[in-house]
Amino acid sequence: MKKEVEVEVEVEVIECPYCEVKVEGKVEGVIHWHEYDVDGPNYLLLACPLCHNALFGIQHYIEAYGIDESGEVFDGWGQVERIWPEPSKNYNNFPKNISRSLKEANDCYKVKAYNACAAMCGHTLEGICYEHGLRERKKTLFDNLDELYNMKIIDERLRQWANTLREFRNFGAHFNKESVTKENAKDALDFTTEICNYIFILNKKFGDFMKRVETLKK
Repeated sequence: MKKEVEVEVEVEVIECPYCEVKVEGKVEGVIHWHEYDVDGPNYLLLACPLCHNALFGIQHYIEAYGIDESGEVFDGWGQVERIWPEPSKNYNNFPKNISRSLKEANDCYKVKAYNACAAMCGHTLEGICYEHGLRERKKTLFDNLDELYNMKIIDERLRQWANTLREFRNFGAHFNKESVTKENAKDALDFTTEICNYIFILNKKFGDFMKRVETLKK
């Protein structure tokens, strides 16, 4: 009689966008990129144990990854970050307070707290105004968004987006017979993120580009 041998399946924790939870994905394949960098990343193909969809992630080698029982620091592979489908959200390029608000909005969306997600999107808009010196509590968010427009921080289209999100925030923050839907919460989160990208990343990037252009002209 042939003896059955249990084979340990390698798994890595990764966020599944279909199930909207972190899962222990089954590792189906690994490619280590080392052509130009000996300590290059791992690229992993994983299968979600719940919905069985394919997930593709990247894993970086981290120095001083942890401390062992003897107190010695050791290196190791970090957590797998999903790069397909729909890469995991990264808000670390924004100011600290903005990143925190967006992360909370995203966390609310993940746990299906869609009213709270809408409210946190509005909180993020307030944070944007705060970051640009508009800290007068007597002024409404509507007034502060107009100030951002007058300061040329946002254009007319973004002002329309922001004001629509402001109204949507009020819907989520106050009691209503109808709740914010999943689809509307997702759109609000996406639009809020794009406003932050425009203000804190693209504006700076374009400014740096214009400086280089002016240097070339001289």
